[in-house]
Amino acid sequence: MTPVISTKAPLLTVSQTTEFVKDIDEVFKLADLIKLKEVLSKYNLRDKDAEDIVIRGRYVFSLFNNKEKRIRVLNAESRFTKCVFCEFGKTVKAYDVEYEQLVGEIAVIYTGSFAIFFEIENGILKQYGFCNGYLSKNEMEELSKS
Repeated sequence: MTPVISTKAPLLTVSQTTEFVKDIDEVFKLADLIKLKEVLSKYNLRDKDAEDIVIRGRYVFSLFNNKEKRIRVLNAESRFTKCVFCEFGKTVKAYDVEYEQLVGEIAVIYTGSFAIFFEIENGILKQYGFCNGYLSKNEMEELSKS
C-alpha cells in the first residue's frame, strides 16, 4: 500500500492541537467573535483558515449573539454529524444553539445550528473551518437506524 503524503503543512503540534480543539469548542458554544479572535491569537494562527473562520464567524455568530438586536445564546450543545457538501461523508462537529431575542419585553426563543470541520492527521491540525452542509440531528438519527 502506498502511503498518503499530505501536502498541507502542520499548523500546530499534537499537544497544541488538542488544546486548540478544546478552546475553540468553548468559543463556538458561546458564539463569541471576540473570544474566537483571542483563541486564534493564542495559537498564533494567522493563516487563510483563520481569516475565513473570522469572516464566517462574524456572520454566523451574529445570528445567535447580537447586542444591538437584543439576541443572546441561552444554551449550546455539540454533536458529531456528517458533511453533505464539499467533504461528503466526513465527520464534522455541529453546534445546536438555543438563543433568545427580546421583542419589546417578550423573549422569543429560537434554535439554530452550524458546523465546523477539523482536518487532523496523526494528532496534528492541518486545516479547519465552517462546514457548508451537514446532516441535521434528525437525519443522523435516521441514518443510525439503518
